[in-house]
Amino acid sequence: MEKLEKLRVETISSQAASGEVEGPTTRSHSLEQTMKAHERGTTKVCTVCDKEKEQDDYYFIKARGTFMAHCKKCYGDKIKAKHKEDPSKRKAKSKRYRDKHQSEINKRQVKWTKDNAERTKEIIEKCQIEKAGSPAAYRHEAYLKNPASFQKANIKRRRSVIQAMPPWYDEDEVNKLYIACRLVSQVTGVLHHVDHIIPLNGKNVCGFHVHTNMRIITAAENLAKGNKLVDDIVSSTARVVGASD
Repeated sequence: MEKLEKLRVETISSQAASGEVEGPTTRSHSLEQTMKAHERGTTKVCTVCDKEKEQDDYYFIKARGTFMAHCKKCYGDKIKAKHKEDPSKRKAKSKRYRDKHQSEINKRQVKWTKDNAERTKEIIEKCQIEKAGSPAAYRHEAYLKNPASFQKANIKRRRSVIQAMPPWYDEDEVNKLYIACRLVSQVTGVLHHVDHIIPLNGKNVCGFHVHTNMRIITAAENLAKGNKLVDDIVSSTARVVGASD
């Protein structure tokens, strides 16, 4: 009500200045009418879908003191179509917002999780059902049975990577390789890995953790290669072929 009274004082109507009743051109009058109509729960026809809907189905614009001309559903469809035409623009905008308000986003997520414990539990259970039978699910089950073994392997892997970083290690170039690997997996639908051409813990030689010693190959090829050199694989294959002949 204080905002409404302030708008009454700041009206641009000549009638208000002369002490007469406000005309329909004043902002305060339109705001009062809109608020009363909203309180009464009147209906309104959407200019897009041409359907009569309750005013609760429309967004209220505080700056204008009125409701949108199109309903929430039509407005949402319009935004989705706009984002579909230029998804990169939306992603860039979302990234700028996340970088600027990351702490606030984290607080909201924590608060939502606490306030919606049952819903959070349902989401977790749904994800577990969808991922059941996947390699990640098997690894998680194995981790729960023997977590110490997994932690030991992870620590050993991290140590080997750190020890394999020379003074000329370029973190930006390595990150580009991992990002490209993820994109290739998404585009092709086939899981890819970043492989060390010369293994970090090879049998006869150890390579560096640098981008010049890394390449993108399929996960199947990487798992089959294991801790071997490419030359070792080629020579072993040649021996098998020669024996078969």
